[in-house]
Amino acid sequence: MATTHHLGVTLVEQAQAQKEVTVNMALARIDAVLNTGATTRSLATPPGSPAAGAVYIVAASPTGVWAGQVDKIAYFDQIWRFITPLEG
Repeated sequence: MATTHHLGVTLVEQAQAQKEVTVNMALARIDAVLNTGATTRSLATPPGSPAAGAVYIVAASPTGVWAGQVDKIAYFDQIWRFITPLEG
């Protein structure tokens, strides 16, 4: 699937089934990036009961579902999703 260059938002394709899923995922990703800020950047383990829409910056040596996601933006949208920030 095609994505935008900067945020990696999945684009809707012509004649795509269930377009609402793609659009809603894109809106959640945009919402996470345009959020007023991350809750913290000192957690390496995901919180047990994150609030919907919670945003974190993954700390060094992450564990659990955050493993391998150091310095990425983590947001909770029923599952953990990650955004690799661009420099600048």
